[in-house]
Amino acid sequence: MQSDKVTEPTKVEPSTSGTQKSKRSVRKTFKRTVECKPKSIPGPISPAAPQAPPCAKPEPKRLSTVATESKNDPMWIDFDCNSFEGMMPYNARNDFTVTAEGFIPLIERQYDAIQALDRNFTKFISKSMYLWYNSQHLFARMIAITATQGETSYEEEKFLDYVRGENYPVPLPIDEYLRSTGDTSDGAGTKYRIAFSVWPNEQGHYGRVGPTTHYKYESVPAPVILSQAIPEDLFFTIDYQRNWNLPAALAPTEDAAGLPTKNLLGWSRSTTLTTEQRQTLEGAGIDQADFGATNTKFQLNKPLFEKVADFVRTTERSLKLSSATSASPNGSIAQVQWQERDTTVPEEFSQVTQYLEREMRQCKPAQEDRRITVGALIIALPERKIHRQSV
Repeated sequence: MQSDKVTEPTKVEPSTSGTQKSKRSVRKTFKRTVECKPKSIPGPISPAAPQAPPCAKPEPKRLSTVATESKNDPMWIDFDCNSFEGMMPYNARNDFTVTAEGFIPLIERQYDAIQALDRNFTKFISKSMYLWYNSQHLFARMIAITATQGETSYEEEKFLDYVRGENYPVPLPIDEYLRSTGDTSDGAGTKYRIAFSVWPNEQGHYGRVGPTTHYKYESVPAPVILSQAIPEDLFFTIDYQRNWNLPAALAPTEDAAGLPTKNLLGWSRSTTLTTEQRQTLEGAGIDQADFGATNTKFQLNKPLFEKVADFVRTTERSLKLSSATSASPNGSIAQVQWQERDTTVPEEFSQVTQYLEREMRQCKPAQEDRRITVGALIIALPERKIHRQSV
């Protein structure tokens, strides 16, 4: 095989001086080598690398923690790069409200579950006491949310500090309900800020029941109704009057108004108290004429609150408990959904069955995970009300 290097011949040039010499001067002899490379065989043409558009920004190697001051309006720059096609309205935040119709049935089911597991608990604590105790935690949760919005009074903050100051537990399902209430956001990034449209006055109610106020009593339990139910049980135990009415200052003025139903949250027929339950009330300073509230707005009776909390702790071996009122203002996206009564099923009057314990359907403004919808259906946070008479 021949070498791939070729040597050129030596070049000799005569001298150009005027005097010829006998010997020729020889210029420097040099060799130049040339490498013979094999010819490249043409192959398929590779596609050209994609070129970024002139307005595209290079990806940063690391993210800056300091905001860069924009020199031009970034909105118009984005429009120019991404072929602007139109504009649409954008709401950075939506305000919404929730109601607590599902809270009372949840507590009642929880009381029945405790009764099946721990007879000693229900021997000393009546259902009306248990409803009142958990509702104090509901009011504390509402105050904790509004406190982050700067809309609480001194008395409300004092009440909140007391409820969450010690270990006053609630069963885990009730705690999940309370923690689900609050501000939230959806998958698209839209923020929802909670606002409570119903709030008790300084006397613990919403005014006289009438056409313009009855929906309030159907939305959030009135503290005075919850506290009145406890002495009414005591009164029924002695005088056997099961169906009790509202105080004269709150009862409707219509002649044929009748007695309350369970749609008036916190109201229920009186039940006979056990001897131990009566002793619990006597120890808290409660009798037929006086509930002994130290905070009239939320009807707080500290001795009764602490007695019920002591018995709730004894159920820890059978139930999972939560011991603190959540201070976070955030809640679940399930609040954005709502319930409506199935109008295809006729509604029959019942004094002892609440409106949402009928045939209901769950509604939502956007697609959500099925598990979220099931949870919203169970806790029944908001309900769309159809005009009806509750008392």
